[in-house]
Amino acid sequence: MKLHPQESLSQIFPIMNTLEQEIELKAQYNLNFQYNFNPRLGIQAEIEHQKADYRVLFALLPKTGSKAIYPQHHLSWSISSIFLNLIFRARKSEEKIIPYVFAGLGLCFIRGEDDFNQDYYRIDIPSTTDLGLKAGAGLTFYLDSINIPLGFDLKSFIQVLGPKFGGYPSSYYGSDSEIGGWNIIWGVEIGLKYRF
Repeated sequence: MKLHPQESLSQIFPIMNTLEQEIELKAQYNLNFQYNFNPRLGIQAEIEHQKADYRVLFALLPKTGSKAIYPQHHLSWSISSIFLNLIFRARKSEEKIIPYVFAGLGLCFIRGEDDFNQDYYRIDIPSTTDLGLKAGAGLTFYLDSINIPLGFDLKSFIQVLGPKFGGYPSSYYGSDSEIGGWNIIWGVEIGLKYRF
């Protein structure tokens, strides 16, 4: 989230505080294709998409004689990613139950939107392209007993996007603070896997 205040904001409301923030991630969908170099090592191309919501509540504190106002914003954004993962299996790929670990590198395309508060400021989630890292572990269980090369796949992961920077209205002093760090998403995926 980035805030773009107008000059009139500081003249009428010299203090702006953030009261509440909430980020809600929606379900993530992905499709992947895997090629095995040998029974234990493989490479995987992964395409995924995820939507999310961001809600924020501000307090605009005026000079004497005016009432405070409490604007609230609800912004939507989404992440589309392409990853290339290296996979190492603890058992051979022909086994019925196969534990594995993976790590990969990719590109994450973030699409955001913006909103306005009268003539005082604009708030937005910028659309960017970031380098991403992804790693995790999983378990594949194949249904060989029914003679169909179909299986279930369960994995947990952590995904790190590019560093985050930007101005942020302080909830203590009413001034901008610089925020840095990393954008981190973690989760659990379950899906179907077909073995050719």
